Amino acid sequence: MRKSVITALMLASFIMLSSCTAKDASSQPAGSVSYEEFTESESSGIYRAEWQVEKEDTDRSEKTGELVLACQEHPGVPGYDITYELKVYIKNRIANAKAYKLSSDTKGVTFEGNKATVPWEIVEKGDPVILKAVSCEDEKVYDTYPLTFKKWETTLNDDFDGDKLNTEHWSVRSSWPSERLERTNPANAWVEDGKLVLRAAKLPYEGAEYSHIFLETKNKFTQTYGCFTASVKVADKGGTNTAFWLLPNEGDWGKSYLYKHLDSDAWCGEIDILETSPAKSWNNTFQTTLHNWGSAGESSPDWHERHSYGDRRGEYNEYSCVWTKNALFLYFNGKLLHSVYGIEATDNPAYILLDLELGAHKSTEKYDWCGTYTDAVLPIYA
Repeated sequence: MRKSVITALMLASFIMLSSCTAKDASSQPAGSVSYEEFTESESSGIYRAEWQVEKEDTDRSEKTGELVLACQEHPGVPGYDITYELKVYIKNRIANAKAYKLSSDTKGVTFEGNKATVPWEIVEKGDPVILKAVSCEDEKVYDTYPLTFKKWETTLNDDFDGDKLNTEHWSVRSSWPSERLERTNPANAWVEDGKLVLRAAKLPYEGAEYSHIFLETKNKFTQTYGCFTASVKVADKGGTNTAFWLLPNEGDWGKSYLYKHLDSDAWCGEIDILETSPAKSWNNTFQTTLHNWGSAGESSPDWHERHSYGDRRGEYNEYSCVWTKNALFLYFNGKLLHSVYGIEATDNPAYILLDLELGAHKSTEKYDWCGTYTDAVLPIYA
C-alpha cells in the first residue's frame, strides 16, 4: 500500500499531491495522484470493449486454429501489480478451464484460474509481455496475447512536507449555498508532520455553529486524462463524508461535463472516486459514482456502486481513477473495480476535490446522506 499520499498522474506525466492525515492515531491521512494520457496501444488494442472478440481474431493463422485468447486490458495504477481477466474461446464458445493451459515466457507472471498477474517490477520496465493459451488436446492449437505498458510521468507533486498548505495547488472551496447548519472553514485544514489534516468541528464560521472543510485545485491544477489516485485513512466516527472527486474546471455543476457516452445522450459531469461514511447505513462500505446528465442539462441515470472494506476500513487504502480518451477505470488498492468504455472526452479538464463533510446534526433531519452527528463526537479528523 502506498503510504499516506495524495497524487494525480498522467501517461508521460505524473502528479503527486501527497498525504492528508489526522493528527492522532485515530485520525486519518489522505493522498491523491493524477497521471497524464494513457495512449492507445496499436498492437494490443488496449481499449477495445471487454471480452470483445473481433472477426479477425476468430480466423487467425494456422498456428492458432480454433482457439482464441481474449484479455480484459486496463492501464492499472502505478506502483501496483496488474491483474487481467482472461477468456479462452474454442470454436467461438467460452472454453472450460480444463480444456486449455495458460502460460507466459516472462518470468514472474503468475496465473490463478482465469486471471494473469503481471508484477509492477515488470510493468515499470515497459517490456511487452506475451500471454499464451494452449489446447490440452493438441499443443499445436494455441493463441498468444501481447500486453504492452506505457510510462507515467509526474505532472504535480505535493508532499505536504512543509508547515502550511501549498496555496499554489490548493484553495478552500466556498460554502455550498444551502440552509444547513455547517459552513466551510479554512481553519479546518492544515499541514502537520508531513500530512494534510482535515477537521470537522463545532467551530462557528459565517454565522453557522459548525464547520467542515472542502479543498480544491480549481484553476490551479487541472488535467484532461490521467491517473488520479489518493491514499486515504477515512474518518471513523460521526455522520461524516470523506470524499475524493473530480469536477470540470469550467462551467457550473450539472451544466458542464468531462466526457460523453457514445451510445447514449448521457454526459458525465462528476467523478466520485471515493465517498464513505462511518454511519451504520453505509455498512462498512465506500461508494464510487459517475454523475451523468443529458446534453440539455436534464438528469440522466448515474452509475454508482458500493464496495466492502472488509477488515481494511481503519487502514490506509488507495483509491484511483484512470481516465483515458475513450475509457475510464476505477481501482481500490490497485484492484480494478469498474470499467467504462465508449466515451469521448470534452475539452474541459478536471480539477481535484478533497473534503471531510458533516452530515446532519441530530437536531435536524436535513441532509441525511452520510448520517447524523452530535456535539459529543466532535471534533472529527480525516
